[in-house]
Amino acid sequence: MRLGSTLLSLSIFFSSCASISNTGTQSKKLDTESELMTVGGEKVTKGEFLYMYQKNQSIKDSVLTKASLDEYIELFTKFKLKIKAAEELGYDTTNVFLTEFKTYEEQLAEPYLSISSITDSLAKETYQRTLKEVNASHILLKLSPHASSMDTQNVLKKIEELRERALNGEDFDTLAEIYSEDPSAKQNKGNLGYFTAMKMVYPFETAAYNTAEGEISKPVRTKFGYHIIKVNDKRPARGRVKASHIMIRTPEHLKEGELALAYDKIYQIYNLLESGDDWNELCELFSEDRGTKNRGGELPWFGSGEMVEEFENEAFRMTEVGQISEPIKSKYGWHILKLDGKKELPSYEEMESKIMANVRHASRAKVNEKILVDKLAKDNNLREEENKLTVLASDENTRGSFEALSNSVQNQQLLAASLFSINGEVSTYQDYLDYLKNNKASGFSQKKIATEYYEDFLKEKLFSYEKSHLSDKHEDYKYLLQEYHDGILLFSLMEEKVWNKALKDTVGLESFYQTNADKYQTGEIVNAEVYTATDSLTLEKIKAQVEKGLAFDSTKAQLNESLKNLSITDWTATSGSFAKSEASWWDSIELKEGIYQHASSDRVYIIKINEYSPSSVQALDKIKGKVIVDYQNHLEKNWIEELSNQYPVIINHSSLNEIYSKYGF
Repeated sequence: MRLGSTLLSLSIFFSSCASISNTGTQSKKLDTESELMTVGGEKVTKGEFLYMYQKNQSIKDSVLTKASLDEYIELFTKFKLKIKAAEELGYDTTNVFLTEFKTYEEQLAEPYLSISSITDSLAKETYQRTLKEVNASHILLKLSPHASSMDTQNVLKKIEELRERALNGEDFDTLAEIYSEDPSAKQNKGNLGYFTAMKMVYPFETAAYNTAEGEISKPVRTKFGYHIIKVNDKRPARGRVKASHIMIRTPEHLKEGELALAYDKIYQIYNLLESGDDWNELCELFSEDRGTKNRGGELPWFGSGEMVEEFENEAFRMTEVGQISEPIKSKYGWHILKLDGKKELPSYEEMESKIMANVRHASRAKVNEKILVDKLAKDNNLREEENKLTVLASDENTRGSFEALSNSVQNQQLLAASLFSINGEVSTYQDYLDYLKNNKASGFSQKKIATEYYEDFLKEKLFSYEKSHLSDKHEDYKYLLQEYHDGILLFSLMEEKVWNKALKDTVGLESFYQTNADKYQTGEIVNAEVYTATDSLTLEKIKAQVEKGLAFDSTKAQLNESLKNLSITDWTATSGSFAKSEASWWDSIELKEGIYQHASSDRVYIIKINEYSPSSVQALDKIKGKVIVDYQNHLEKNWIEELSNQYPVIINHSSLNEIYSKYGF
């Protein structure tokens, strides 16, 4: 039902498809097709670079600076080196790649092959709807958009009967579970959760917003079939939220024991976070969302209906930036969330450009097919030949079998003749015959040959031509398609050259660990009790108690009692293992068992050292995850150096200066 996958699933499996958000000064137009650099002799345009840079800045919510631009040029260059290597190795010719890329190409092209009536009233209607969120359930009876009149009437009658039963008191959830042909209805009983404008197909959205709470809509026809919709609740929109997450996947095929291991793992990570371990380090080491793990699990801003329900509810529940949730479960697996920000919905003026862009590509703006075909015909210089088709259709021999029709065309010597051309690309009678043979029934009527079948053929050719030239007409489509192309290649290549290699190369890992042992030192550790006060009199009382040699807890308890009686409150007592590097005053103390005094500008100290441990190399099995990450970075660095030598990179500094100038640098 939802238009596209949730942002979460997109972030897990593929790069986000966020729109470009230009946050810098852009007073000058650039020739986006001009060369910014060459990588191994292959041209890279300014337009492609700016698309990737601006998109990256949009996700990070940061301001454009010259430093960030220079840093991104270096990252982008490394990225293009990897893509060049993947193409040279033939990764873009494998069946796996071609199948996956074709799927995305189809999805990306779909919005452009529709016509939109962009009006102020439609945009304002959309904005007003975004101010509310609707919780609705539905029952779907599937029906093809091309269903016959008889089939349409039969399905409509059935859905009307189900509505009547619900209105007469039968439980809507039960009816949905039994009769709905939405595959998810068996689990959710038809409940779609909360959604807002632009999250459902337009007819469905309109019916949901126009139906009162507790009421059931009349049957609604969409491309999926007929629906009846029960509106359960409406509430003010919750705004938008930004969060990061650490994820442990639980695919459906996991066995009970494996599910238990996933549960244990997420809670082990949570306990480490509760103990103060660094979020980014734990995310990089343990998160199984490859799309976000190397950037701290960071996700784009999202609102209701854009994430799985459990995920978004937990994100909106949190109140303080930096707050970390307990583990939650979604259909994708276990998550720990960190709240990065919250904001209310912007005003209409602030959202207008975004709404217009969305409406321009959304199903809500589709008009009837004839207008679309007429537009494509005009845009692509359609030229139709007159009379020939009419002459063919009037031939008595065209009645009956396909063979009779084919013979008639040959008899009139029309096989190679032009029916029409699209920007000079000719479609012949032979092309039309092939289309009829592959797509239509064996029997033909004169009327259908000259009208319905011909219009279908013409429409197919117009759509096919438009689709094959989308990159020439739409820069946003071209760059997004290139992003998917490169993203699929990069994932496969990194998996082979870096990620899996680091995991499997145990000899290389051990050698790297030994060579870089100094990086994995524990540091000098002092197990001690540290007592502080503001004056020497209090310190002497503390020292006398410490010298009794009691356990820390007993010493602290007795000090608390005795000093409290003297109304002395400004003192502290802590114990544990301290890194020598944490405080400079450790350098003034002999690091062996004993009791020592130290004074700073505002406090005096008693330090009882129980044990001193010199720095040592941590065992590999204790820090294997960190060493693997470092080894992966090492492999990638060396590999990039090899690629730089193999595929020289030449920067066009004139083009780079134009980009600097564009943003006022």
